[in-house]
Amino acid sequence: MVLLGRSCVCPTLVQGAGSIATTTHVIAIAIAAAALLAAAVQASAQHDAGFFLPQPRLEADTAGLESSTPAAPPLPRPRPPRVPEPLENQVSPAETESLDTPPRLYQTACPALIDGTIVAKMLPPIDDGICQVRSPLLVSAVNIGGREVTLSTPTITTCGMAGQLARWAGRFDAYAAVVFRSYLTSLLAGTGYDCRPRNNLESGDVSEHGFANALDIAGFVLESGTRVSLPEDWSGDDPEAAAMRYAHASACGLFTTVLGPGANALHDDHLHLDLGCHGQSCTHRLCE
Repeated sequence: MVLLGRSCVCPTLVQGAGSIATTTHVIAIAIAAAALLAAAVQASAQHDAGFFLPQPRLEADTAGLESSTPAAPPLPRPRPPRVPEPLENQVSPAETESLDTPPRLYQTACPALIDGTIVAKMLPPIDDGICQVRSPLLVSAVNIGGREVTLSTPTITTCGMAGQLARWAGRFDAYAAVVFRSYLTSLLAGTGYDCRPRNNLESGDVSEHGFANALDIAGFVLESGTRVSLPEDWSGDDPEAAAMRYAHASACGLFTTVLGPGANALHDDHLHLDLGCHGQSCTHRLCE
């Protein structure tokens, strides 16, 4: 009985196992088909959108392309500059400029000349050994109230001296207009620039005349013809002598040195005027 029971059960078990295997196989096939279908759908969507993943370039192809490009030819070496051959008697530009252009003169402008206070001409610098004048002027007249008062002899002096001369002449002009009822028309001018020692000695300190920093005036001429001059018009009570003494006194306020008949016999016939420096401060005055 038992044997019969086993023979009945075994076929049934074998048949059930076969059914399970068949079912598993079908499921696997279905899963694979679904995966293939999904991949096909994705590829179709990418195709419709125009999107493709780039494929990597092969290094071998790139290397082959670069090697096929011809190299640029080398540039030629620059030629050395050509050196001109020297010419005989050739003059350099610097030498030509020195021949054609005069040397520059370093001089100082004169305000009195610029504004018309004096009538003068700028001269080249004077270089006479120890006597040197950087900006000498040849003065021919001074301007007083729009009138030109001439110097009897054009005189070489400095801008400072010429400007003070014009101021001094203006003071005498105002004095003459009151006392003589006549205006100043001329200055009796003596020595201006003169390279020599003081007082015309053979040796000693250089005179201020040697620097064009001094001027000698012998007198004045008025429009009426009246003359006020040295040596005759110094002592006495007449108007001419008083006018000369006034000229001497007024000059002492404008110049640092004023020497006249009261100083020494060398100045009996003129007034010496200069702007020389006296004392360490250059503020002292000498009025004799």
